[in-house]
Amino acid sequence: MTEQLITNLSKVRALRVISHYSVMQYKKSHKPLPQIAKELNVDAVLTGSVLVSDNRMRITTQLVGTKSQQNLWAESYERSLSIAPAS
Repeated sequence: MTEQLITNLSKVRALRVISHYSVMQYKKSHKPLPQIAKELNVDAVLTGSVLVSDNRMRITTQLVGTKSQQNLWAESYERSLSIAPAS
């Protein structure tokens, strides 16, 4: 999912999107957000999570400003995982 997001966001000319390989080193990092932002030379970080329970999936995303550490945007998507019968 990370790679798909990077691919789609990279198509927006107004954005400079960091590669998957550059950001994965921070996946389990305990560094503070301003330090990570400085190392990557970015103004905002997109974070997210996926939760699957029974036959439901919820994807939550947040765009966090690295200087203010405030949410610039957030969204949650929830869908059923049930598959429609073949016709």
